[in-house]
Amino acid sequence: MFPYVALSKDKAWQPGPYEGVELMILHKHEITGGVVVLRKFKPRHTIPAHTHPNANEWAYVLSGEWDESGVTYTTGALFFAPKGVRHGPHVARTEVISLTIFGYLIRRDQRPRLQVSRCWRAKPLSSSALLRSRRCGRRRLLDFHHLKRPEQRGQIDHVIRR
Repeated sequence: MFPYVALSKDKAWQPGPYEGVELMILHKHEITGGVVVLRKFKPRHTIPAHTHPNANEWAYVLSGEWDESGVTYTTGALFFAPKGVRHGPHVARTEVISLTIFGYLIRRDQRPRLQVSRCWRAKPLSSSALLRSRRCGRRRLLDFHHLKRPEQRGQIDHVIRR
C-alpha cells in the first residue's frame, strides 16, 4: 500500500496566482514546501513570463492545448523549468489541465537538524545505510551527508531526529 494517496474527488479547486488559473493541491511536503498540484487554465488566458526563484517546475499536460513560444503543445507534453529560469508566457488555447510539481530545494543550513548520539565503535560500521546499535538498542536510518567530519562516517552508531 502507498504511504500517501490523494483523491481529486476529495480535494477542491482554489484560485491560482494568476487570473484564469485554478489549483488543486494534491500534496504539500511539510519540510521543503514542495507541492504537487493539478492546474486548470481557462481558455484564451495568458500567464505572463515568470520565474520560480526557489523551485524547479515540472508540468505534464493532461488535456488541452497550450502555446509556448509559438509552438502548440497538447496532451502528453512534459515541461521542465529549473529554479530561477524565466519561462512563458503560456497561452491556453483551450481549457488546459496539467499535473505540476514544484520541487523546493533546501539549502544546507535549512535542513532538519539531527542530533547525533555518541555511541562509538572500535571498528568502522558496515556501509549499509540501515544500522543497528547494539549498545543503545535503537534502529535508525543514517544519512551520511549530515555528518560534518569525514572521520565520523562509518563510526556514528545511530542518528535521532530532533
